Amino acid sequence: MIASLADAWRWYEAARALARAMARLGEKHWNDLPWDGALSRDNFLRHLSSAEILNGSQTVLDDLDDLCVLLLFSVFEATIRERVLAEVEAELPPLRHVAIKRALDEMKEGIEHGAPSNLPLSILPRLTTASSAFLTIWVPRAQELREHRRVLPPFRPVC
Repeated sequence: MIASLADAWRWYEAARALARAMARLGEKHWNDLPWDGALSRDNFLRHLSSAEILNGSQTVLDDLDDLCVLLLFSVFEATIRERVLAEVEAELPPLRHVAIKRALDEMKEGIEHGAPSNLPLSILPRLTTASSAFLTIWVPRAQELREHRRVLPPFRPVC
């Protein structure tokens, strides 16, 4: 389960490494594998061609950087929501009135699942600080990924 920005980054690095490894396998080694043994009995692998592996790997790599940015922002938003909810719950005294309890439950539901506009206004300065920290750390990484993609030529099947 991806529960932190570090988890999301590790997932991205692992997915990128695996896609690159598969591309290299398809480009350089697929046709030279010993297909006369156990590989010939594998009903999935024996039907794959070098071109299919290269195309699949490239499809993954083409959109992986953008998917990573989306994932990082999603994890960041979830982290903010958890922190805000914890802060709100810490501030609440024991309540007995049904209407007040219901209103607070609705507010907490809005924090957990609603739009960012549902967040209490008093936490906006802290969100801005947290957002600034997030943007300072992760946006340069996303830009670096995009630059890296521009510098390297895309994979081309050698078939």
